Amino acid sequence: MGNACPLVPERQRWRNPPGLLLFREEWVAVRGASPESHARRRFILTCVIALFVSLNVKPDQRDRFLQVAEDDSVCSVRDEGGGCLRFDVYEDNADQNRFYFHEVYRDQAALDAHRTMPHFQRWSQASAEVLAEPAQRHLCTVRFPKNYK
Repeated sequence: MGNACPLVPERQRWRNPPGLLLFREEWVAVRGASPESHARRRFILTCVIALFVSLNVKPDQRDRFLQVAEDDSVCSVRDEGGGCLRFDVYEDNADQNRFYFHEVYRDQAALDAHRTMPHFQRWSQASAEVLAEPAQRHLCTVRFPKNYK
């Protein structure tokens, strides 16, 4: 299963005259950009995916968890060539050992590439020791906002 997003321009509906629907192709206008970059930008905006992960951490492993989670978060955004658009780590206000990851990727290929990175391997190894139970993951297609950069 993948996130199939063809490289096509977004279409907008225009009513002209009443009752008659017309479609107009609209490319993102970037001054001085090539048609290929327009297509790539539209692709990015229509194929963004998010991952929500709920994590229950062993109380005695909390500090180690925070270290490896920060490493994975910072390195994902910094080192993945724009594939990881966002990687936030949240702590639950009611349970200091419950955390959430909110990750946003350009597309499925970027998420697949993330899973091959050294920082993800460090996270994977440590997670087996710091988590009290398997993580709960939810993969989503981002509908709004459409302007991730």
